[in-house]
Amino acid sequence: MRALVVAVALVALSAGCSDPQATEDTSWQHSDDPVPTSGLPFAVGDTVHLADRAVDAGIAIAAFVVAGDGVYFIEDDDPDDGNRPSRGTRELRFSAADGEVVDTGVDVLVETLRASPDGRYLAAIDMASGEEDAFGTPQAALVVWDLRTGEEIIRSSSATGDPAEDDFAALYPELEMNISSIDDDGLRLDAVGTWSFDFVTGEGERLADDTGEAPAPLVSPDGTWRIDQRGKPQVLLGPGGVQLAPDAERARLELYGWADDTTAYGVLDGAPAAVMTCEVPSGACSEVADTAGRYVVLPNGLANGGLDLSDVASD
Repeated sequence: MRALVVAVALVALSAGCSDPQATEDTSWQHSDDPVPTSGLPFAVGDTVHLADRAVDAGIAIAAFVVAGDGVYFIEDDDPDDGNRPSRGTRELRFSAADGEVVDTGVDVLVETLRASPDGRYLAAIDMASGEEDAFGTPQAALVVWDLRTGEEIIRSSSATGDPAEDDFAALYPELEMNISSIDDDGLRLDAVGTWSFDFVTGEGERLADDTGEAPAPLVSPDGTWRIDQRGKPQVLLGPGGVQLAPDAERARLELYGWADDTTAYGVLDGAPAAVMTCEVPSGACSEVADTAGRYVVLPNGLANGGLDLSDVASD
């Protein structure tokens, strides 16, 4: 995250661990001046817009999260072809708030890149540094970095098969591995079974099959509010049976999910269309500047993460 390289203790705390993937510059693993994670961050082109600043990476961004001192992202190496690499294995990169870009040297499964809401923890599935199976494919490993301390606190392959028995190239596409939820205390991983990992202990636990699904995107992270999509126009359902009408042209508004406990987001259909946010309990809505008619990338983990608004217009 900075110019200075810090020494990082690479500790494997879970069963099935493998040696960390080597990088020359590990400064990206340590946070000195955290950026705000509130509101709805979004990227257009090579710039990520945060609550109080814009981070210009100088590189087209296909997927990202906000954590530590800036933005962790996957490069869109051909932004003009209309296809964003939102899935598959790509190198993780980091841009500090001043726009300085660092190559981490870590190849991650793009769709698994996540950050805790407070921006302290960064998580992804490392696809390149594990023990190889009989066919030469490395075993995947869940990796979590504590950016406050600069330590890799979890590196676990417990949930990603057995290199002595499995053909990973055939297994992994069937698994659709994903970090289905993350908060400031731990995460939930779907791979060979469903697992929960604790950030304090570094330990993972396989969950029983009847533990239920992870929270749906229509429900706020704290479970207090829900976007009701059973009819048009939409309403927001809150505590005690409250039904809140968003203060917008509701026939043109479609809400997709929640940026945080009190901020719903979606798109206002128009000419051009734009990203909108609506607050609870006030119901106040506002257009997100610099999104109208653009291709907008939202942080990994949010529903409808890639929004092509260039061709969306009202009837």
